[in-house]
Amino acid sequence: MHAEQWIQEINRSVGELDKTNDPVNQMYKHMCSPDELREIMLSQVQDQVTANQDRVLPVIKEGLMRSLFRHAAQGKTFGPESRIKEVFGKNVQDNYGIANGPFINVAKAYWSFRAEVQDVPNEAPGSLLLGVLAYVEQTFASVFFPTPGPVSLPTSLRRQTQKELIQKYAPEMDVESYLEQNPMLKESESMKSLGRFVGKVVSSSFLVWFAWGTAALIMIAIGFMIYFGPASR
Repeated sequence: MHAEQWIQEINRSVGELDKTNDPVNQMYKHMCSPDELREIMLSQVQDQVTANQDRVLPVIKEGLMRSLFRHAAQGKTFGPESRIKEVFGKNVQDNYGIANGPFINVAKAYWSFRAEVQDVPNEAPGSLLLGVLAYVEQTFASVFFPTPGPVSLPTSLRRQTQKELIQKYAPEMDVESYLEQNPMLKESESMKSLGRFVGKVVSSSFLVWFAWGTAALIMIAIGFMIYFGPASR
């Protein structure tokens, strides 16, 4: 997905917030027009967030997070599913050894999100759009697809957190089937490698995005709600 397609997705996802009963989401009504949102998304992130960027970030991050869960609940992907194998060397079914079900739907939504972001760095380098996409990807991954490392949530806490988030953002999903199917919630050491694909090397543009996005998180996350708590990847 190109930058303009991501902006369209953000407009759709933010528009959906206006249909929720959560008072926090009603701030969407006072945010900005689609044209203004596009201008803000393509603006550069400098040493500190501007007033306009500050105004829209909480709503955009909430909207995109809900969009990711909605794609998972509906078994949909961001862009063609084949892009996952193209970028990471495997499809999710082969990587996790599961043919279908709620866990695979979550995996397809997440890994397609991550794959499609790779189109953005060359089109909108240093933009707020790039930073927001990096934030959403890393925040979701910190709970659902953590990178193996010395700092991580205990499996029991990750299981409970996943359950609560699915119940909140995707209540139509069979959460018990998801938890039962999820191989990453198994305690065995052999499962740790399932957090990421062992496929072909990720392109340099993705590595640039990842490095820039990580730095951008430090700038744009200050002062905003961290939806998933203190989890680290």
